[in-house]
Amino acid sequence: MLELKNLTHCYGEKTVIEGLSHCFPSSGTLLFSGPSGAGKTTLLRLIAGLEKPTAGEITSDHRRVAMCFQEPRLLPWLTCLDNIKLVLAGRSDADTLARLWLSRMELEEVENALPTTLSGGMQQRIALARALAFGGDLLLLDEPFSGLDEALKHRIAPFLREANPTGLTVAVTHQKEDAALLDATVLTLSGSPVTALV
Repeated sequence: MLELKNLTHCYGEKTVIEGLSHCFPSSGTLLFSGPSGAGKTTLLRLIAGLEKPTAGEITSDHRRVAMCFQEPRLLPWLTCLDNIKLVLAGRSDADTLARLWLSRMELEEVENALPTTLSGGMQQRIALARALAFGGDLLLLDEPFSGLDEALKHRIAPFLREANPTGLTVAVTHQKEDAALLDATVLTLSGSPVTALV
């Protein structure tokens, strides 16, 4: 269960979200749509608990939350494989699982490379692999296809669709056509500031 109750969020004098209430389904994939600056990433960060609302509340019973940010946020001193293994600490199958996700992102050949030697699109796929390997019952994806060409998006989209079969996935994208790739229900941020999801 994830519910927003009279949510308001401000950056200084600027109100981005005002009095927003919404109850999300317990499972499935949702995609936030809206123009740049509409508050999509802010809403995602609020749901993740990375920012506190100015007013209102967010109620969630999700136990494990995985998030892939717009920027990859990889540790530059660790190899690509080790960046993924960070979220698998203590698991006996960490190596196997990390390599599985590298393979799904078509990056097996860079497992021992440092992130700084890779293109932005490749770094984004490593970050995706890390979030999906972590798993959880709430998966938050901020521009997950950033830097990827159309063919590659179509090849890796099934893994995103299948990664969280019983939980809730919420994605943010500027490209409405990505909704079809993710088999997602589109929620458009309405108002400026945002007052509804429609």
